[in-house]
Amino acid sequence: MIFDSIGRLFSYDLGVDLGTAYTSVYVKGKGIITNEPSVVVMKDDGKEARQVVAVGGQAKNMVGRTPNRIKAIRPIKDGVIADFQAAQMMLEYFIKKANNNRKGIVKSRIVLSVPIEINEIEKKALIESAKVAGASEVYLLEAVIGAAIGAGLSVEEPVGNMIVDIGAGKTEIAVISLGGIVVGKSLSTGGDSMDQAIVHYVKNRYNRVIGEGTAESVKIKLGQTLNDGNNGHIKMNLSDLSVGIPTTMDISSEVSKIKVGKKCRNKVKYKNDMFWEHGGAIWPKKELFSNI
Repeated sequence: MIFDSIGRLFSYDLGVDLGTAYTSVYVKGKGIITNEPSVVVMKDDGKEARQVVAVGGQAKNMVGRTPNRIKAIRPIKDGVIADFQAAQMMLEYFIKKANNNRKGIVKSRIVLSVPIEINEIEKKALIESAKVAGASEVYLLEAVIGAAIGAGLSVEEPVGNMIVDIGAGKTEIAVISLGGIVVGKSLSTGGDSMDQAIVHYVKNRYNRVIGEGTAESVKIKLGQTLNDGNNGHIKMNLSDLSVGIPTTMDISSEVSKIKVGKKCRNKVKYKNDMFWEHGGAIWPKKELFSNI
């Protein structure tokens, strides 16, 4: 008990949003201190215990460039743990980083965001993973409620607020009132689906090949041009399938929005409330969803 009390003097209370694509860490009194890819690169030769090579941004840069014995792992899928050991290693990295690389006696109290439809087994896995990683106390909070609080909505009031939380792997929609979820639904459509839609559209419409990383860049850059009040046109260097060399293309947001909209049609209806989007700056939400 005494050691726990002393440890808390040197540790921070943390809020951790474990996303499929990115993990954000909030430190009480400091704000968001990191937002890094949810990727762990581990050495796995099948003979010895897996060893961590890199975590976060450094690990993301290794994706697609590793030999067979080294694997890039995404430990979180749709807000729940897909690989327990990798998730524990990733959480340990973020906790240590939040506590200025101190460990041992330093243990943090952590609030973890979770999806609406998480089950009890998945909850226990998250809590156990966080405790093994070095947390003293672990609390779970639905991501949509966390988004509403972060956006400044009065979640405790007897008023319905609709939240649409667009993540990389899924979209969660909920109506919140009196501090709880009145009704909620998870959809297997998110930022990754938008990237894939852009990949297919560019190939079919322009006969050009792009990867999902480039598609994400297209999504973000188009969104930024529209948010800046511009006409939503960008120039990108893309590989021409007919000649096999990069060429400069002018890509319009209008055609991309139509294709992305098809992924969401009949699934999301815009209510003039609040949209919370993790996976990158996309088009102004009201404009995008009102045109679906």
